This record gives sequence, C-alpha cells and structure tokens, in this order.
Amino acid sequence: RDLIPMGFSPGSLFQPELLVIVTGTFFAAVADRGVLHDVEGILGGVWHVLPIIGIGLFFRLVGVFAATLLTLRSRGRGCDTVMQDALFCFLSTLPR
Repeated sequence: RDLIPMGFSPGSLFQPELLVIVTGTFFAAVADRGVLHDVEGILGGVWHVLPIIGIGLFFRLVGVFAATLLTLRSRGRGCDTVMQDALFCFLSTLPR
C-alpha cells in the first residue's frame, strides 16, 4: 500500500530509500557524539562489501554480454546491436 499515492501515476510519492536517508540525517543531527561515533563504527564495515558488489556486477555484465553474443543467430539479430542488447539486459537485471 502506498504511503502517499501520487495520483497521476502508480506508486508512492515518497520512496523508501529517501525516507531512510532523511531518518539517518535527523538521527545524526540529534544523537550524542558518542552514540553517533559508535553507530559510524558499526556501519563502517558495510563499505568493505562494495568491492565485492562491484566485482559481481562486472561479471554479471560479462555474462550478459557473452549470452548476447552466443544467442545472436537464434534471436535473429545482427552484430551491430550487441552492445545495446547487452546493456539493456544488464540494466534490467539491476535492482532499482
């Protein structure tokens, strides 16, 4: 169920990601310096995951590109559309 419906389009006016950012900003503004430092220390470990995510996305792109090349004939497509097809398929697999 939408928190605040847009009315002119399906979906909510406020996205969950935006609410998380706003909540974090307000928490940082009112929290004691010690508590904020502890929270930053705990959440600082999350940044070590980003290289792993980057490597996973790179190999996903390589796999989509290879699959696009290997299925050219069966899809009835030419070599001139490989890059567009591969990028479209890659972008459609990413979470929003």
